[in-house]
Amino acid sequence: MGGLSLGGKKDKTYIAVDLKVINTTTGQIADARTIEAESTGSGFGAGVNLRGISLAGDTFKRTPAGKAIRACIIYMSEYLDCSLVQGKNADCMKKWNEMDQKRRQKTKGTIDIQ
Repeated sequence: MGGLSLGGKKDKTYIAVDLKVINTTTGQIADARTIEAESTGSGFGAGVNLRGISLAGDTFKRTPAGKAIRACIIYMSEYLDCSLVQGKNADCMKKWNEMDQKRRQKTKGTIDIQ
């Protein structure tokens, strides 16, 4: 409308990272876990176009994908602290094991096995 543009969008992003810790002495997998994150977000943008010159704002800086990646990194560091620093028998492992069971059940629910 007269060189003015407005827009918006809403996104949802899901990320899963398969984390493996390898013992470099033996080559064996010391630990493995899938870490998941999901994020939603929306953005609004505006721009002006006058006589061939365009000016637009930075519309979608904090994307859901960026948020989900950051969440995965935070979760991975928390999991590794719990598992490798505090130990497999630490109280914090209960939370991670429950999250893993929930993730596995959700994944199984997405397919039909006949």
